[in-house]
Amino acid sequence: MPLWQARNLVRRGDRASTAGFVEVTHEIRRTLRTANSCCSPVPWPRVFAAEITAESPPALLPDSTFEDLRTAGGFLPHDEAGLLAYARALILWRQRNRYCGSCGAPARAESAAT
Repeated sequence: MPLWQARNLVRRGDRASTAGFVEVTHEIRRTLRTANSCCSPVPWPRVFAAEITAESPPALLPDSTFEDLRTAGGFLPHDEAGLLAYARALILWRQRNRYCGSCGAPARAESAAT
């Protein structure tokens, strides 16, 4: 799930809106830095959410835009809105917590999977 300037990718349709999920085969994956990705330091497909740091938002999917979740959330299915909120929270947490609260060492994204 890509985020740009704390905004989630949303696809607006005639009848309903949906979350803008990007497949692991999308070319945007080559532009993402692992350090800005949550939940795993390894490259795709293990990345859940990734911050896009470009100056302007990339065109990722047809009929999609990066929108503030507080505005778009009410138009999304509940489960998709929840996933987008979780992705946004992970990215914002990583931005605000760059160092370990106990020892002060730089925080690293590591996989909790074994």
